[in-house]
Amino acid sequence: MRISINQRSFEKNGQPFFYLADTCWSAFTNITDTDWLYYLKHRKLQGFNVLQINILPQWDASVFEGRIMPYSLNEQGGFDYSKINLAYFEHAQSMVEIATTMGFEVALVILWCNYVPSTWASQMSDVNIMPKEYIREYVQLVDQYFSKFDPMYVISGDTDFNEVSTEYYEIAMDEICRLSPKTLKTTHIKGRYLQIPNSLVNKMDFYMYQSGHNAEPQNANMPYFQAEHFYKNYPVKPLINSEPCYEQMGFSRGLFGKWSQDDVRKAAYQSVLSGAFAGITYGAAGVYQWHTPDSYFDELMGEGFARCEDWMKALHYPGAWDYGWLKEHMESMSFETMVPEYHLVSNEQIRVSSVNDKEMILIYSPVPTQIKLNERFDGYSVKAYDLKNRQVMQLPYSTSKDQTHIDASTCAKDVLVVMSR
Repeated sequence: MRISINQRSFEKNGQPFFYLADTCWSAFTNITDTDWLYYLKHRKLQGFNVLQINILPQWDASVFEGRIMPYSLNEQGGFDYSKINLAYFEHAQSMVEIATTMGFEVALVILWCNYVPSTWASQMSDVNIMPKEYIREYVQLVDQYFSKFDPMYVISGDTDFNEVSTEYYEIAMDEICRLSPKTLKTTHIKGRYLQIPNSLVNKMDFYMYQSGHNAEPQNANMPYFQAEHFYKNYPVKPLINSEPCYEQMGFSRGLFGKWSQDDVRKAAYQSVLSGAFAGITYGAAGVYQWHTPDSYFDELMGEGFARCEDWMKALHYPGAWDYGWLKEHMESMSFETMVPEYHLVSNEQIRVSSVNDKEMILIYSPVPTQIKLNERFDGYSVKAYDLKNRQVMQLPYSTSKDQTHIDASTCAKDVLVVMSR
């Protein structure tokens, strides 16, 4: 895995690489070897090529007796960072080896925010905060067990930044850069967050943002608003929405409702066509926690999400196929040449990008409606892809002096319109 010459996308073995990740944060603590193989085979079948995993235990993973832990426990029930359980890291290493042998890349989170003081999660639970003097020793352990697989290192997990937390992440970033200079690095930030310290930006290879799971109306624009913000305001690097809303996950903060297949598909297309075209991450509630009939939920459960279903059912949610279809479509064109065309539409819910100097125009609309572009495009063929039913139709269109008018499709719900010159 490398950054392409255009600095906006990835390549692998010299070929364009569209990053399609599944969120499997709690893999190292919760998944048995047999289940790991089943999971990998199924996600491989669907076209996924990256796995996002938390190296340390996920704070809101489902709990069951006998989970293996990376450190011994102290009297308060938290980790004793002076007593490492090497068997944990050896088993995690074995899981990564199996995944990479099957063709997956891994994006490994070094310090989720609950392990770092002064973050929003550490205020909810501070039992496992890592003392500063152990950071370098821990990162050296990470390098020893994982760098041989050429992973992507995600320095932070779901974090906000302040003077205290930034110092922690700077130490971790500097140490992994020293030990493993050729691996790609990034940060994973909390939902709807827009700031990354320059001290980290300068050492990062690509950006991750999180549009998240908050369903309040003022946050409905986050998949495309954050993409546009980072695309316009930060130094040029590949950009990914690494945590859009998860399929069948309850709305955060205890609000009534769950994210549907249509919701997660909308978040993906609005992200990718707004500048985050290096890739996209899918998540299924029940998979990232790895919930089973024999496990139970920690009393924290993050931000008060509704209870999820077992991973066996969640693994087969239909939205994962939608994300695989998006990857297939992106790889069928020169997606690495994509440019967001913010000026072409007046309705911000409709997102537009062009490919190969406007040889192709990609338009996503959440509803099958007439589309007006603020530029004249003659000599194009126009196809509409019904993203819910996977049907394709030819669409008539007309042009005037400075505009292009595309007729409404008969799609069931959201639509991808492709204009080809």
